[in-house]
Amino acid sequence: MQGCINVKRNQKPVVSKNTSAGYVSPFTTFRFDFNVLLVWLLVLPAALPLLQPNTLTHSADSLLHLYRLVALSHALYQGAIFPRWLPDLAYGYGLPLFVFYAPLAYYLTLTLKLLGLGLVNALNVSLMLALLLTGTGVYLFTRDRFGSLAGILAGVAYAYAPIQLLNAFFRGSLPAVWAMAVFPFVFWIFGRLIRPSVTRPRRRLLLVPVCALLLALALLLHNVSNLLFVPFLGLYLGLELIFQFIDYKNREANSGLTQSKLWTPLFGIFFRQVIWPVGLAGVLGVGLAAFFLIPAVLEKGLIQVQRVIISPDFDFRFHFVHLPELLAWPQPANTGLLNPRYPVIFGLAQAGLAGVGLVGLRRLREPQPWAAAGLAMAGLAGAVFMMLPISLEVWERLPWLAFMQYPHRLLGPAAFLLAILAGLAVVAFPKQFRLGVTVAGILLIFLTTLPLLYPRYHHSFAAEPTLLDMMAYEHVSGAIGATSFGEYLPRWVAQVPAESPLEPLYQAGMTIERLDAAYLPPAAKIERADYGFNQVELVINSPEPYQAIFHTFYFPGWQARVDGQPANLAPVSERGLLGVVMPPGRHHLRLFFGETPRRRIADVISLVSLAIVGVLLGVGLRTRMNISFCVEMSHSERSEESPSTRRGFFDLLRSVQNDMRKAISLRTLKGFEPGLLIHPDNLSSHQWITLLGLAVLLILGKTLYVDRFDNPFRHTFDGITVAGANVTRAVNFGQQVNLLGYDLNRPTLTPGQSFVLTVYWQARQPLTTNYSSLAQLVDAHNRLYAAQDNLHPGEMPAREWPPWGFVQDSHRVRVPPGAPPGDYFLITGLYNPSTWSRLPVLSGGDPGWADVLALPVTVGKAPRPATIAELDILWPVATVAKTSKDLPIRLLGATPEREVIRRNDFLRVALFWEAVTAPRVDYRISLRLRDDEGRVILAETAPSSLQRYPTTRWTAGERVRDNHAVWIGQDFPAGTYHLEAQVLNEAGEAVSDWLELGLMSTAEEP
Repeated sequence: MQGCINVKRNQKPVVSKNTSAGYVSPFTTFRFDFNVLLVWLLVLPAALPLLQPNTLTHSADSLLHLYRLVALSHALYQGAIFPRWLPDLAYGYGLPLFVFYAPLAYYLTLTLKLLGLGLVNALNVSLMLALLLTGTGVYLFTRDRFGSLAGILAGVAYAYAPIQLLNAFFRGSLPAVWAMAVFPFVFWIFGRLIRPSVTRPRRRLLLVPVCALLLALALLLHNVSNLLFVPFLGLYLGLELIFQFIDYKNREANSGLTQSKLWTPLFGIFFRQVIWPVGLAGVLGVGLAAFFLIPAVLEKGLIQVQRVIISPDFDFRFHFVHLPELLAWPQPANTGLLNPRYPVIFGLAQAGLAGVGLVGLRRLREPQPWAAAGLAMAGLAGAVFMMLPISLEVWERLPWLAFMQYPHRLLGPAAFLLAILAGLAVVAFPKQFRLGVTVAGILLIFLTTLPLLYPRYHHSFAAEPTLLDMMAYEHVSGAIGATSFGEYLPRWVAQVPAESPLEPLYQAGMTIERLDAAYLPPAAKIERADYGFNQVELVINSPEPYQAIFHTFYFPGWQARVDGQPANLAPVSERGLLGVVMPPGRHHLRLFFGETPRRRIADVISLVSLAIVGVLLGVGLRTRMNISFCVEMSHSERSEESPSTRRGFFDLLRSVQNDMRKAISLRTLKGFEPGLLIHPDNLSSHQWITLLGLAVLLILGKTLYVDRFDNPFRHTFDGITVAGANVTRAVNFGQQVNLLGYDLNRPTLTPGQSFVLTVYWQARQPLTTNYSSLAQLVDAHNRLYAAQDNLHPGEMPAREWPPWGFVQDSHRVRVPPGAPPGDYFLITGLYNPSTWSRLPVLSGGDPGWADVLALPVTVGKAPRPATIAELDILWPVATVAKTSKDLPIRLLGATPEREVIRRNDFLRVALFWEAVTAPRVDYRISLRLRDDEGRVILAETAPSSLQRYPTTRWTAGERVRDNHAVWIGQDFPAGTYHLEAQVLNEAGEAVSDWLELGLMSTAEEP
């Protein structure tokens, strides 16, 4: 066969025709690249936070994935290999979780359980393995194009990408971490397949099924990651095809063929060697995953998937980022901070190295590496655009993007693209400096992401959480079915249950009898009942017809047979329970969950694809075995050959080596550095030892110094002082909560700007009330100008605050346009949202403020008059009041705090004025409430802004916000009233008519 070294006894070995071009030693093809060990050691510090026995990081979704593992483990224990329906979720009503959610990450994790690990530890080890593999795929991809040093730097840059650390520690998204780890392998292996100039034909025969398998694995890991990475994979393959075609054209043109004789064979070769194998691998990869992908896409209308994109929590419109945010510096970690806010950033070091890598583009003179570089540049530009608010119209025109939820999730593929450019930074320097650049780059990446390696932790778990633990989690969190918002509930479930009658059976360890016997006729008897996994067999004798109702959600796939004949199923009640209509008499009922026609078709597609992949693997492996056999025969018979024969054999090997070098040099364009961009270079022993020493330094530096002592990257909380707080202050709120300190961006602002107040709260004891926090801009008379409340301070319910830590609670209070310049107070405190009662300040407060901390601030004069739109007037004045013709001010409108009048409270309203000319009189403003019969029920007169900013200080063209408050007594009569305003001069004489502002009515008594 071609490419084989043919050796027979007593005969000189000869080489068949295509040996020099296609020969590759079978003993070196699959050798392990020990540089991967360096990547793993350099990434190990990022995985160290997961070395906490029976403890998970306190993240958004870690418990959710843990209890999905519990449910799947229970299913596998009962013999269900791939249960699309998990019957124990949703308090035992069941959910079609794996009809719609990618399952592979859970199976990978459960394999660790088979090795003796408990589920909690298996989850941690799974995340660790994924983090270690995260850099490997990028290393291989970048190594093949830019060399081993570039690959190592790129792998470290990707593994330490803030978005991946966010997924692992703070989001706790097991599938997302695995998806980010595996997708770079897909890019790498397809890159190998699509580049026939560096992949021998026989090896490419084996690469087709390997590509298909890796693509299928990636597609089965995480739904959202498929939306993120697959478009970039398509872009990469498109670019590779373009540059490969250019390379083919150049090489064939150099062969001396005329243009007329070139194009036809060129297209044939290109189609046969590039397009056909790549297309086949892609189709087979999708086909292998079809058993999941087809039902997940085509049957999504059967569930309440819209719950996962509810506004504002999961609505993309509220989660765009701004470019400065992407380049922010992470704050130092604090061991006592209960609600660390993870920055949505690229990573400063990664971004900086990518910038240097752009300089290295000038060294790329061969078409092949430009596909990866083009992918990085074009893809990164597209990802950044889609994360910014300017892309809103694109998001709204592509409805499927809504299921991505957060635009910043594009940081995942962006991190991959940044890593490629970061690796290219090595190529930007001469060879003698590349090791130094790699070491410096790794150090920068490590130091800039070090504060992100300190997550919070849950309390220790039992090594083996149970189904009862899972149901308790569902009750406490409200995450029914271990979902975010019940997005996998069947659409027939109109009323989401808060409990299930099956729970006592779970608690007692009894058989889970799902038939609701209460709905059977009184004379009906259950003669036999067998309950298995997703199946029930009953023999029921009833003198009258009835409907058998089961405590299981109805969903297509459930099938019923009565006496062996198909029976109709239907959803019952608002809970969407499963019901079967039964005839009178004694009947055998069999209920089971099976496949729908769509799922059967998807299963067949996957099985056919698997068979084709198996055949291709067999053929590819057999071909390689044939090559190995030929070489082994030659080696084993050397001892029986004559000296001349032995010399001839070694001459043959040298000839093959020389022919390979010539073949490689023919593919090398002028100006291109051989051995750097096409073929992986080997690290010298000096380079390898240097990088090994760096890895040891990072591991020891983190574990022996950063983890143990206060430093610029990590602070220890002593229970009293918040490191880094601008102002430290101890204030006792009602013996419940301490205020430890605060940060205030600036004490002086102008209208239209915002005060940013960050308060640090600490529970003095375990709290029983979920307090809310307030931040208000008020004047000395406590008249409100602006406010911003947090229902849960720091987005963390107060009842979840352990006393050993503190919560960082930020407020942004915007100074309203038109606010009079002068001195104000920014006040903050806590209140019970159910009663509106504030916690009193018992110690450490300010005189005259009983239930808030009051911080003096100043509002300066606006640099320009506020526009009408900026004033946001609720009740604009439609007509101009009759005034004396020289009155220098006019009323623009009013905005009430609310449009209802509450007794025993203030009626607060903001009036908006415009100075036509500079007033010379301090005008007074009169407000009154008049009923429909013209009777004045209440009136009050006060200077504008209570004389804090009198009209004599107004300048021509200035627009001023004038706050007023009128006390409403207990005996205020019910009814509807006209709120009116009038201008008075200093003598109290009216200089304008009464002008109606709007209608108000009294609030209903509770």
